[in-house]
Amino acid sequence: MKILIFYQYYLPKNYGGVNRFNQLVSKWLEAGVDCTVVCSKRSQFGMKIESGSEEEFPQDENYGKLKVKRVMPLGGNKGNFLSRMISYVSFSVYSFLVGLFERDVDVILASSPPLTTASTGLWLRFFKRKPLVFDVRDLWPKCAVDMGFLNNKLAIKYSYRLERRAYNKASLISVVTPRFVDYMKQNGIDDEKIVYVPNFSCDIGDYSTEETLQYKRELGLEDKFVVGYFGNHGHASNLLQLIDVAEVFMKSGSNVHFILGGAGYKKAEIVDHAQKKGLTNIIFVQNLSRSDVLRYVRMCDVCTTPLLANESMKAVYPSKIFTYMACKKPIVHTADGACRELIDNAECGVYCKPDSPQEMVRIITELMNNEERRLKMGKSGYDYLIENFHPNDISMRYLDAIKKII
Repeated sequence: MKILIFYQYYLPKNYGGVNRFNQLVSKWLEAGVDCTVVCSKRSQFGMKIESGSEEEFPQDENYGKLKVKRVMPLGGNKGNFLSRMISYVSFSVYSFLVGLFERDVDVILASSPPLTTASTGLWLRFFKRKPLVFDVRDLWPKCAVDMGFLNNKLAIKYSYRLERRAYNKASLISVVTPRFVDYMKQNGIDDEKIVYVPNFSCDIGDYSTEETLQYKRELGLEDKFVVGYFGNHGHASNLLQLIDVAEVFMKSGSNVHFILGGAGYKKAEIVDHAQKKGLTNIIFVQNLSRSDVLRYVRMCDVCTTPLLANESMKAVYPSKIFTYMACKKPIVHTADGACRELIDNAECGVYCKPDSPQEMVRIITELMNNEERRLKMGKSGYDYLIENFHPNDISMRYLDAIKKII
């Protein structure tokens, strides 16, 4: 069995970022499936990915074979909307041409966002006469419209038509949260066509407490209460509110310190905002490998998910929360909807109203003064992750659903 996958931001080995498909592919290879991934030579944050950095797998009779084919799209990944659209559309065209010459394909999988990848899947479905899996990780174009990124009437009309066509022509639609399932049903999609494949973490396991303490000492944080955020520094992450929280703690003389890890088109603005306030209780880090992310998360006493207050955000599971749970960290979050329901069910975090610095200060202070509660939340989140989001279970459920449409 061979799966042809179109996913623009597939990560090389140990790159920091959302590695959902790296994890899925590794499990499918273990099950003997051949996978070809067509992706970009640029990362989500615009960095060029050098060839020869792909992950290798044993190539014996028990493993499938992996091929990763990278194309260089035009445009870029900065905040400029036109540049992003050129990148998305050119990737769709180039990846279609690569896919057209792939042989012995059993199923085509196109992952969105960006929604333009759906065009690649739809055209190859037509030419190759193979079933299409449409993998929906975000509700585009709804999310882009709700957040004001997409406001051209013609582009909006075309995007919704493309979304509808992808839903109708796909043999299987995979979604990452229960709210996405509800959205599909509201749009008239048959239950039998939908498979729920949530994000998950493969970062489950023990780690050295002494090593973590050593890292804290190296950063001068051994006597600090550390609050962390690790992920995209974009519009939806709403990180300016964390800068305001850090300011309150610094003015009060508290020993609370923040680590903000990751990259994104708003990173420079966020760093500049902190510098103008003269904050010395924040460390900004970027260009993190996967192991770097885990090392920093494990240094933290509390982790945060300060999402923007937006209707579209109520449907998502930010992938970072699974890393936090895997590292047994309590979560302070502003994410209402699906994310809040998950964290409440796991009993591993505290909800804070968005853009309420004083309330977040209060919550973090309460957790700082209650180690027993923090440890209980961390363990509860880890146990819930093991029981409900184990990578083997999810990957095989997805693969079984794919096999049924072939």
